[in-house]
Amino acid sequence: MYNIVMDSIYTYLRYRKDESFNTLPLNEIDILLFNILAYHDFSWIGSERMRLKDAANLYLGRKNADPALDSIDYRKSILKLAASGKRYSNVYIERPRKDINEEEIKTFYAITFHVMPFTTVVAFRGTDDSILSWRENFTFFYKNPTQGETDSLNYLFKAMRNPFNHVIVSGHSKGGFLALYSSMNIPGKMKNRIKSIYLFDAPGIPKDFFDEDKYNEVKDRIKAYVPTSCVVGNLFEPIYKKTIVQGVGAPFVMHDIINWYVGPDGIERAGETDEFSHSFSDSLNSVIASVSPEEREDAISEIFKIFDAAGIKAMSDFNKINALSVFNGIAAFTQASAGAKNFIKTFTQMMLKQKK
Repeated sequence: MYNIVMDSIYTYLRYRKDESFNTLPLNEIDILLFNILAYHDFSWIGSERMRLKDAANLYLGRKNADPALDSIDYRKSILKLAASGKRYSNVYIERPRKDINEEEIKTFYAITFHVMPFTTVVAFRGTDDSILSWRENFTFFYKNPTQGETDSLNYLFKAMRNPFNHVIVSGHSKGGFLALYSSMNIPGKMKNRIKSIYLFDAPGIPKDFFDEDKYNEVKDRIKAYVPTSCVVGNLFEPIYKKTIVQGVGAPFVMHDIINWYVGPDGIERAGETDEFSHSFSDSLNSVIASVSPEEREDAISEIFKIFDAAGIKAMSDFNKINALSVFNGIAAFTQASAGAKNFIKTFTQMMLKQKK
């Protein structure tokens, strides 16, 4: 939860929301802000182009269309505060997209912010609370491309159709994964128009699917940020350099970028990530590397069968899981391979450890 004592994105908005991009150029905190705003569902705008201020006024007057994402009060207050300032008065929202498909195991969200002439920011949204969205996260462990990856590439391609626009591609968590994937795979000439790629506590790409040549074409433009207690941002052993950000709260709480220290002049840096970051991600990365993509798929299928049997419909229900019933459930699925069972056991033990 947001701690009002700490400096956060609120601090930046209170000090800078009326300062123009001419006097204070577009910076890392603005990109961070756009990625917070991306968690609002603006898909009702359709294909229209609308000023952020106008969209915010309409949005804040609507009933929640998506309670899992839009009922979080701090996101609404950030939207209201940003829309009230002169800095973002001429920012336009373009092409907001929401596409949920259970058959394709996909919860895809993306939005484009037209910030100033010839500069747009594409933001891919991270995971929502639904079990479908979390299951989609784990398809990245064993499949490439996923439907979400394909959609992100198609979205970026359309966002870059104007040959005069320079584009900043960004995303938080799963959204950062999609930002990196789409940037790596966009055709060469278009790739040259990507100004920067901002990744906020985003996982890397599994080694099984990593294309070093495509990565080398964009690596100099990657700006990756992770909190001091980093869980997601260390997954798949990302090789890009990461900026460590001072955060507050438990590891999974710190994943939410509202819990990062942000002052009026920048995101506060920290020296290194903590011990939990390394022990958690090293354990999971090790078990991922020890099994084939096919075994990962098998394991993940079994994990979500267990969740279904336990009545888990949203990740907020995870605290209802009884540890003994989980392990009994694991033992019941005897058809899984030895590697898959090891994956299940390691994953579940770590999730239960994080609950404490």
